[in-house]
Amino acid sequence: MLLKSFFILGMAALIAFYGYCLYLSVNPKVSNSYRLYYLEKISSSPHTSSYNYKPGEKIITSRSDSNPHYLSKGWSKPEGDCTWSNSKDAHLLFFIDSQIPTDLEMIVKVQGFVNPKHPKQTVDIYINNIFMETWVFISAEAIEKRLLIPRKILATNDLLSITIINKDRTSLRKLELSDDKRRLGICLHWLQINSKLANDVSDHCNRFRNRLRST
Repeated sequence: MLLKSFFILGMAALIAFYGYCLYLSVNPKVSNSYRLYYLEKISSSPHTSSYNYKPGEKIITSRSDSNPHYLSKGWSKPEGDCTWSNSKDAHLLFFIDSQIPTDLEMIVKVQGFVNPKHPKQTVDIYINNIFMETWVFISAEAIEKRLLIPRKILATNDLLSITIINKDRTSLRKLELSDDKRRLGICLHWLQINSKLANDVSDHCNRFRNRLRST
């Protein structure tokens, strides 16, 4: 009887151990940098310091920027004015102090891959795997877009992961416009993430100055 009880307890412990191993395989207890680089494979560097970002910093993603390191998986090489996404999922990574007391606002200058043979480009924007909104481009002109990032998204994590799902990407070769095989989505010119409070104050000041000029 004692041997049977010992056997049952041993089997229960073994099942619990393998269950825990299975849980860890799905939810590994590793650092963000390890997970992004080795597991999810969306980071271009295993070092978190590469993605340290101070709100207000303007990131230029053209060829003039020697190291647009916040651009991770899914982007082409920087070009003269901007950098094209060339994968279904294009990622940007930032490490921002989670103790910031206000919401954030992302401002970007961006254009879609649009031409007479491909009149629309649609992308979905996710922040830390949470769907935020859809952007639709019907012109090749570069425009500014703004996106509110609620502070609660950073409440327990310094990581800000932006994923752009390119739904209408296609290539110049497929459109018979050149031999370029890249399937292009959007072209990012620059990006800036600010405190929403700072943006509101700046917008108020700009409106006030405009009223003074008009009087």
